[in-house]
Amino acid sequence: PVGIASYFGVDVDKLVSINLSMYDGLHSHARFKQGTLLFLPAPTLATVWPAPRATRSADFTDLLRIINLELSLLPLSPRLQAALSQFLTAFPPVVPRKAAQALLFLELCFTVPLGRATGHSIDHRLVTPEWMLDRRPVWVANVEKVSTFSQLALVVEEFHVHGIEAIRAMREFSTAKWKFNNECSAVKKASGDKRASHADKPLVFMPTKGDQLVYLKNGHAQHIDHYPLTPWECFPARQVEHCRVEDLRLFRADVDGGRAPHCVAALRPIPHGKLLIGKRISVRGCAQHAGAPRVLPATCVVSDFNQEAVPHEGPGLVAKVEMKVVWDTDEKEEWLSLGHGLTKYDTVDSPDEELAPLFYASVHYEQAMPEFLLSAEDFAQSQVPWEKGARVRMWWHDDEHHEGGEYYHGDVLDTRAGDDPWESICVKWDTVDGMEHDEDWVSPWELARWA
Repeated sequence: PVGIASYFGVDVDKLVSINLSMYDGLHSHARFKQGTLLFLPAPTLATVWPAPRATRSADFTDLLRIINLELSLLPLSPRLQAALSQFLTAFPPVVPRKAAQALLFLELCFTVPLGRATGHSIDHRLVTPEWMLDRRPVWVANVEKVSTFSQLALVVEEFHVHGIEAIRAMREFSTAKWKFNNECSAVKKASGDKRASHADKPLVFMPTKGDQLVYLKNGHAQHIDHYPLTPWECFPARQVEHCRVEDLRLFRADVDGGRAPHCVAALRPIPHGKLLIGKRISVRGCAQHAGAPRVLPATCVVSDFNQEAVPHEGPGLVAKVEMKVVWDTDEKEEWLSLGHGLTKYDTVDSPDEELAPLFYASVHYEQAMPEFLLSAEDFAQSQVPWEKGARVRMWWHDDEHHEGGEYYHGDVLDTRAGDDPWESICVKWDTVDGMEHDEDWVSPWELARWA
């Protein structure tokens, strides 16, 4: 932190003092004592910045650094990221009017209402109502009249101090990983098995950076309806996407705002299944096979892909997912199992291949809602055919129950085919204590086969 603060010209002593006053108990944390942990609580020229520089140009450059740093600490939608990039590339402002136009475009992106997956608009913006009602009309008029460097510096500073206040407030929920994990301890289970025993309730899946996951768009939309809206939520085109976690930001619980501990995942769609055939991949890890072990990472080309349901010792069937590859080093063919994380790989992008755009999703660590981000293994297993009449069980969350919920048992009544498996299984629940329960359409990964 000292090196980072020094690079940006921040007064470290003032920053330490602000940390101690804002975060209770921080003084006793080991990382803080070691000098390896400092929060950056909304820096402004009046708090942690040194005395004004000798030239207006230096002050303006420093202010741009603060804005860039503040916005980079939160995941932003692609639209905002593009506007920020355009704004920053307009400097140094050889032509103040050009920089002023870029500033207007960035500010406009902050004031446009956010939209849901359904496409209708929401009256929720990244700026405060005070900015929209009082400051913005005069500010826009002033920006349109900018003709000098000094005028541009003044309107940029006003936008920083008043316009992005909402972003700054949201960032204050963000905290160190140690505190986040403490708040998640009530949700996580010690067992690594998602359904370890009859008495054990399911774990909430917690993604990590680099994971390859399956994303369900309809589930994401339901979560947005249930939780307070965040500014970075956006959606890919398809209902189901195989994707890789490119980045992860952790946020503490906000009891007053109705939020559990949560993360924001930056996700990039990646090819999967038959779409992998012909792609070059880099294998980072794989199970041991007959013959000499390979030095990893190693590159190869995918020549075939297979996914099927096969018998095993327990009830029902299990998913068998594998791909055939041709290694670059010796051109030998080999089948690699993709189940249970046995093979870890990344696609090798060709120079003329354009990466799929990032999208962002908030994942809350509580059991009140069905999961919409799944490990590839759990998703593959859930796609094993569900026969009518099969006995299943499912955990139902209930805050009033002494264990936080209970298992319901029932029979599969019907299934719905299609590309989107969200809520595609109809279950008739058992009658318990003379009380007859309704039928429900649920997602297959919420169910466990029950002998």
